[in-house]
Amino acid sequence: MEFDPESFMDDVHAALQHRSPYSRGAVRPREQHDEGNGELDPAIEKGRESMFPASKRRRLSTNTESTSPESFDINEWLTTENEALNVGTHEGSDSESGDDVPAFFSPSLDMTTALVSSRPRIPPAIPSNTWELQERGSSDASLMSAERLDLVPNFYTYSVKACLLPIRRVQHALVSLYFHHIHPMFPVVDEYRMTELHQKYRGQEELMDPSDFTVYHAIMVAGFAHLSEAQVCNTPYRSVLEGQEAQVEQLKARYWSQPTADPVVLTQICLLLSLWSPGWIGAQNNSYWLDMAFKHATMGRLWETQPSPLPSTKGRKCRKRLLWWCCLIRDRVLALGMRRPHRLHKTPIQDEIISEEDFGLEASYPSYTDVKSKRVAMLAFIWFCRLSRIMEAIAVVQRRNRFVRDWNGDNVGNVASELEEVRLFDSRLREWLVEFEEEVGGRGMDKDQPVPVPISTLRIIAHSLQAGLYQPYLHLSVDHPALVEAGIDPLERMKDGAREVAISVRDVMTNKKSDAIPTWLVAWVTLPVAVYHVNQRIRLNSSPDQILMPFLAQLVRRSSGAQMLLMTVRSATKDHIEKIAKAEDEKDPHVAAVPKGQSSFHFVHSSLSPNVITRSTEAKTLAFVTKAIDSALELNGSSPEES
Repeated sequence: MEFDPESFMDDVHAALQHRSPYSRGAVRPREQHDEGNGELDPAIEKGRESMFPASKRRRLSTNTESTSPESFDINEWLTTENEALNVGTHEGSDSESGDDVPAFFSPSLDMTTALVSSRPRIPPAIPSNTWELQERGSSDASLMSAERLDLVPNFYTYSVKACLLPIRRVQHALVSLYFHHIHPMFPVVDEYRMTELHQKYRGQEELMDPSDFTVYHAIMVAGFAHLSEAQVCNTPYRSVLEGQEAQVEQLKARYWSQPTADPVVLTQICLLLSLWSPGWIGAQNNSYWLDMAFKHATMGRLWETQPSPLPSTKGRKCRKRLLWWCCLIRDRVLALGMRRPHRLHKTPIQDEIISEEDFGLEASYPSYTDVKSKRVAMLAFIWFCRLSRIMEAIAVVQRRNRFVRDWNGDNVGNVASELEEVRLFDSRLREWLVEFEEEVGGRGMDKDQPVPVPISTLRIIAHSLQAGLYQPYLHLSVDHPALVEAGIDPLERMKDGAREVAISVRDVMTNKKSDAIPTWLVAWVTLPVAVYHVNQRIRLNSSPDQILMPFLAQLVRRSSGAQMLLMTVRSATKDHIEKIAKAEDEKDPHVAAVPKGQSSFHFVHSSLSPNVITRSTEAKTLAFVTKAIDSALELNGSSPEES
């Protein structure tokens, strides 16, 4: 794949015509290189010639010869840049003629371009937006000498960030982290085939087929969330979040460049992109990339089995079905975990649960774990598929009940019918847990050994689902007819689920494997965190949370969503407590005035005997906090103004 200067300049021209949505209409002040005649000192000119190659000197001379906005001509500048690129191409042809490396992986920018400053300078003679020249008719205003990276056209942003691939040692660590921590619960790629490619092109991964290299890059992007602080120091980034964001932007650029038409590869890329979704990122959030994955998976009909050579036998097992189930699981995790049941996809068929045969050769020849750990990972994923069927049914009912509740309110008949469905789902989850624990115990796992992370992950999700079933009924009084008839206390049921989640989280923290927990599990831990936090703030004699809140705080380093949810829980609890305290102060005229910025907290009722008052206060506070959590999760991909 040779470099095409004309195609490159067409892209540059299109990028310059791009109108940034963040632009404030500002223009750039002209740089004054000299107070006199505008000529550079001969010594400086000579030094500059020795520092820069011929193509760079030509561009610099072009900028210094014409710094006047009135004399700027975009067509002339594009022609000059085209000639300079041709010169650079001819100059480097002798030294690189033997390398068959696509130019896409060898951008003209080097590492220093991105590392010297986060505010890259732009040639002073070029206006930041050519549409300003067209609208104003002239460029008599001053021009900015520098722009932030996110204010310039996206083409330039992608070009700079394309230079920030980690060093080889970190790349290999990222691949290993992916197969250790993400692949067991999300086996998107074929481990056996990818390992063969990685060993074949080790140290020369850019020589892979473009589609294989894009999947390889997607693996590194997913593994970036599990880098340690020491490993981050070997990258050009200051934190895990900064590095992952840069790599995601580069992966998006590769995806939109259409490296292949293979629906399997495109589905894999989109599924791995759906793992990244910080707060307020706009339309391209995790649900957006999941929609794209379903589009490619549907086009490739990934749910179909391979045809059998014998007409009398069923279709053979294949890894495409494994990828299809990854789509289904990710869909149901986002529908419930991110409080988006309205975005649940309708599957074309009710497919049968996968088996170990669908994993192919990686089931017998694992590359990054031993055979026993691989068996546990496959067991966990198969049971995850079974759990996802219950999750799908819950999401469908929640989508329907949300509309009915908004339309009819808390009608006694509606609440009674909903609680009956909740009871059935609770029973199905309990049955799943019993069967799952029997299967895990039957595999001969030693109780003295650390609990595998995939096993703890499934336990956390199942118990969090049980607790979330009763969340919509927290605001009801304990003597509500429907609750009395069903014999259910939503607050106590949520506490039971949160307690079980805390036990599984404690197993993970005891084994010091908190960095191995996938970041998408944050949404499933937040609800139990809220239960513990509200209980601690309501009751004076309650013990502080030493498990869930610290665990969520540890995930802040690797997930911006964890930081957002942690702040939501704390601020929502504080706001509602102060609101109730203020209302009680207004009712009791004998209460002394409280200094500004403090709260009296009389509502704790620690000295009162009726427990029902404390229970009602705790349930209402928890209902307020969980509603704020639901809103933060559901709107994670759009700004408040858009919603």
